[in-house]
Formats: sequence, structure tokens, C-alpha cells
Amino acid sequence: DRREERTVHDSKRSSDSKTDEGKSTAVSQILCECVKQKIKCFVDFGEDTIEEATERIYKQFIPYNKENYISSNYIHNGKATNIWEYHLTEEKWNEAKEAFDNYLYIFDIMKTPNLTNIIKALDQAREKGCRIGVIDNLENVEAMGDESENRFLKDVAITLRNYAVKHNMYIILVCHARKIEREFLIPEIEDIKGSSAVSNTAKDI
Repeated sequence: DRREERTVHDSKRSSDSKTDEGKSTAVSQILCECVKQKIKCFVDFGEDTIEEATERIYKQFIPYNKENYISSNYIHNGKATNIWEYHLTEEKWNEAKEAFDNYLYIFDIMKTPNLTNIIKALDQAREKGCRIGVIDNLENVEAMGDESENRFLKDVAITLRNYAVKHNMYIILVCHARKIEREFLIPEIEDIKGSSAVSNTAKDI
């Protein structure tokens, strides 16, 4: 049964939550809904530049209709390729920008992604009135010592939980799923990679 084969294949692909499987897109959609409700938010998309992150979330905000986009050939090494790129029209870009101004703050802390810099960014976001935010993703945070990866992830998770509780913020922390033997379509909270402390703090972050 080809349908069954495809389902098994897709479930195996999802078991490692690899790049391009929708984690950042999902949190972008959450942020868009918050902004529509006039809730101030912050986000750091990890490896994305601020420009890339801006384009990503603007595209999530604007309906995917043909008239809202312009297309052009992707340029590689100075030459046009047969691959097409799609960008918002200037009108729609400005429409998204107006909606997000003063309601979404995009950070670039993952250039030096240690816990100290994350806390500084959270402080700045809080000063702007942000109540909800996203850190994408946990694995980009650099350890600051000789402790094991699991111990370090536990310390990060607990620090962020305590911060969220103290300041009445809602922090969405994007994590990868660990590789597991069983086949599944949707990861469960116990499938989060790293220390169990990460999933245990999910009630607050």
C-alpha cells in the first residue's frame, strides 16, 4: 500500500524534527495571531538574520494569494537560475510592517547565544511591554562551562522557567525531538531531546 509506505516514511522523518519540518513556521503563526490581538511579542529565530526572520513572519501574516507576491529568478553566483523566489509586493510588505510595528521585536541574540545574552534580551523585551516570546531553538544556546549537555539544558530550562514565572511572561522554547525507535506522526512532550527537565518545565515555558 503506497499510502501506508508514505505514512511510515513521513513518520520516520518527523522523529528527529530536522530543519525545514515546520517548527519555526508553527511558532511564526502563533506570533502572528498574538499580534492580531495586539499583544506585544518578541522572537529570536536562531540561525536566521533579522532580515530573514522579518520576511518569514511577514509572509505568514499576509494571505498567500497570487496578487500579494512577486516572483523572480533566484540568482546564484551572479547568474539567474531556473528556481523562482517569491517576495511580498511593496504594498503588502508595508501592510505587514505597519501591523507588526511596536508589537513584534525581532532579536539576533543567537550570534552569541549564551544564557547571559538571552536574559539580557528578555529584559529588553520586557521593557518594551512584551508578554509573549519565542526562542528558536534551545540547541543553539552555548554552554558556559564543562557540564554535560543534559545538565546544561536543564540549567537553561530552569532559568527560563524561573524568569517566566517571576515576570509573568510566556516563553515559547523551540526544541528538537530526540531520535526514537517507535514510529509516530506527532511528537509528544516526552520526546523532547535532552534532559527531562526541559519537558518538565513546559508548564511555564
